[in-house]
Amino acid sequence: MSSPLRLILIGLSIAIASCISTPSPVASSFWADPNAKVAIVLNTGPEHAYVYEEGSQGLLDLAIASAAEQSIRKHLKQLRPTAFAGVADTFQSRLTADGATVTRPPLVLDKHDNPDEWRRILNLTGADYLIHLRLKRFGFARAYMGFIPVGEPIAVCDVRGQMIDGTNLEVIWDTGSVTGAVREAVIGEWDQPPDYPNATETLARTLARSKKLLVDQFFEGRGEGVAVIGGAENARTANNQSPPKKFAPDPKFERRKEHMKQFETADTISDLFTTNDHPYKLVQDANLAMLANRKADIGGYVVRTSATADGSVIHLRGNKLSSKKETAAAREAFVELMILFEENGINVTRVRVTKNVNRNGFFLETDRDAYALLKANYPQL
Repeated sequence: MSSPLRLILIGLSIAIASCISTPSPVASSFWADPNAKVAIVLNTGPEHAYVYEEGSQGLLDLAIASAAEQSIRKHLKQLRPTAFAGVADTFQSRLTADGATVTRPPLVLDKHDNPDEWRRILNLTGADYLIHLRLKRFGFARAYMGFIPVGEPIAVCDVRGQMIDGTNLEVIWDTGSVTGAVREAVIGEWDQPPDYPNATETLARTLARSKKLLVDQFFEGRGEGVAVIGGAENARTANNQSPPKKFAPDPKFERRKEHMKQFETADTISDLFTTNDHPYKLVQDANLAMLANRKADIGGYVVRTSATADGSVIHLRGNKLSSKKETAAAREAFVELMILFEENGINVTRVRVTKNVNRNGFFLETDRDAYALLKANYPQL
């Protein structure tokens, strides 16, 4: 490879990597702050729901696809993400209950990752911390090859949450640019003009899940901080009361961290060499073409599943081409399954992650029929 081409590829890789940020829990210093003043800024995102085309398309392809889907696009213009504003209410009530002083300025961040914008809001509000909650995408994603759809629409709500420390403009909480992509397949028929009831209900459910994701990711990590913040702490000190109790580590948060680490450190096996007979004999929902035939939505990650005859070994295979977003979604699906199996007394004895240039997935070896539980909790799409 020539040196100029190599430099171009390296530059592109750096540019792509710079757009991907990993999740980080709330810094323990925030929960320990006895005088927390917090400003919450909400960006409600698109004015209405959209269709987001995914795949390789030219301008003519886009025009043809848009014309072919006029009915659903007209309906989506009537769906507005007004319910997303409720997430700021939840943040305010929970932080206030913990003793923080919270303000909700009627402002938006014009440039989302710009320290000058962060400083502008902090100066206007007099807050020490800025929480920014943003809805980035709201609608349905659909894969295309040219102007031809190659899959059914998937409800999508992409959100992101960040908190900035006003003393140094450091980001001390971030959901990351990938984790906030909440997706859900429509159960049943989606093409039901003119009101599209199944699709509309799925999108509302996806929006609710995106709000819950922001709340869970912010508050579940309080185990490293103190029990209250703000005025309640000062009141204790003034009255010579005992110092605030520490939060006990949140079991759910600790389990998620443990399982995420387990996924990242698991054995890997190339998907190029997996068949219905190797490394396991897959019988349930297996076929020659895909190895896994049953389609399900697990935590917003659409997968195809199969299993051995006794259901003790489960194979989950990505439904789309690999990408950083798909890898993150596979990890979230893995964590959700691990917690489900734990809560039902099923032990996962081995994890093997399958990777290649085309798809991601994993095998789970368990001590009993785990596939029946999976099918009972995640209906076939």
